[in-house]
This record gives sequence, C-alpha cells and structure tokens, in this order.
Amino acid sequence: MDPAARPTARVRAAGAAGDHPDRTFQIVAAAVSLHAAMTALDVDELEVSPWALREGVLLRYIEQLNWSDGRS
Repeated sequence: MDPAARPTARVRAAGAAGDHPDRTFQIVAAAVSLHAAMTALDVDELEVSPWALREGVLLRYIEQLNWSDGRS
C-alpha cells in the first residue's frame, strides 16, 4: 500500500470509534462528560451497545409495551 494512501492516526481512531474523522474531537469531550455523569450518579459500569440513543429509547419503549415479533 502506498504510504500516502494509508489512513492517518486520526482517521484510524475515528473508524475505531465508529465516527467520522471530522468529529473525533468529540470523543474526549464525551468521555469527560460520561465520567462526570457516572461519578455524580454513582454508576460503576455501563453496558455498551452498538445502537444509537434513539434506537435504545425505541427498543425500551417496545419492551415496555410487551410486544412480540410473532415468532413465539
């Protein structure tokens, strides 16, 4: 591979975080905010999900409705 075509560390970090390279600066801010919230709420661990917040809210809502996918 041509060295000029290799992704920069910033691009690799963004890909690892699942984010666009132009938004990598948000990773540190998000980590600091998350740490502060976890400390304030006395939360020791979190479950990481591949879903976005809106999908999580929707899934939680559906669970509360006790819907079934029809395969049971």
